[in-house]
Amino acid sequence: MDTIVRVATHAATPRHRGHRASQSNPCAAACCGLLFIPLAIVLLWWNEGNSVAAHQALKEAEGLCVGLQSIDAVQDQYEGQLVHATGFAEAGADAVLSDATLGVSVNHTLKMSRSTEMYQWVETEKSEDKHNSDGTVTTTTTYTYRKEWKSTYVNSNLFDSEGAETHVNPQAGIGNTLLEADFGGRHYWTADPINFGAF
Repeated sequence: MDTIVRVATHAATPRHRGHRASQSNPCAAACCGLLFIPLAIVLLWWNEGNSVAAHQALKEAEGLCVGLQSIDAVQDQYEGQLVHATGFAEAGADAVLSDATLGVSVNHTLKMSRSTEMYQWVETEKSEDKHNSDGTVTTTTTYTYRKEWKSTYVNSNLFDSEGAETHVNPQAGIGNTLLEADFGGRHYWTADPINFGAF
């Protein structure tokens, strides 16, 4: 961890009370607050109604749902009905998941994901003001630099001028392939088709 400290002294700026703040009316604010009470009651009633409707729908579905004993064959008698079954899902024989950036390909896989992080410099800024007896203010700004794993690219050109010279983050990439366009976040690949027994 590295630290850079900057100290600057400047004249204090007088603070004036705003015109609107001096004319604020506490009674008007209280009346506005009272108006929100009926609105809150309506929103609470609406939310509770939605919760009851969802619970009733789930109970109805539970009563109508049919459990399948096997998924090895499609059973026509249950066409159009709500069913549930337990079994193994498998990727199709021709389903291959490929990450062209890393040159990785896998089969017999339902889903693949890639997350990208880079070990890079991160800047933290902290400022403290000290009021002097002569009416000036001394501001002490401390810049702290430490390396962290980050899923987003940190542009070291935006660091403090002195810190940017000594704490430089490289371009985000793997080998000669730059990842700035898709750096950060998670990328997913899903097999197509996915077979669930005979379905």
